[in-house]
Amino acid sequence: GTYVHGLFDADDFRQAFVTALLGSGPGSPHASPAWSFQAFQEAQFDRLAAALRRHLDLTRLWEIIQAK
Repeated sequence: GTYVHGLFDADDFRQAFVTALLGSGPGSPHASPAWSFQAFQEAQFDRLAAALRRHLDLTRLWEIIQAK
C-alpha cells in the first residue's frame, strides 16, 4: 500500500471515497454519519495540551526558553 499524507483528512474527499467504494443510500450498511476530521484533530490537540499542562512545569520551561 501507499500513504499520501493528509489525503483522508479532507472530510468531503474521504466521504466521497468511502461512498464510491462501499456505496451509500438509505438503509445501506455502509452509509456513515457525517464526521469531521478537523473537529476530531482539534479535540485531540486539546487533550494533549491539557495533559502537558497537568504534567509539566510550563512556567519553568518558559523561564528556560527566555534565558537563552
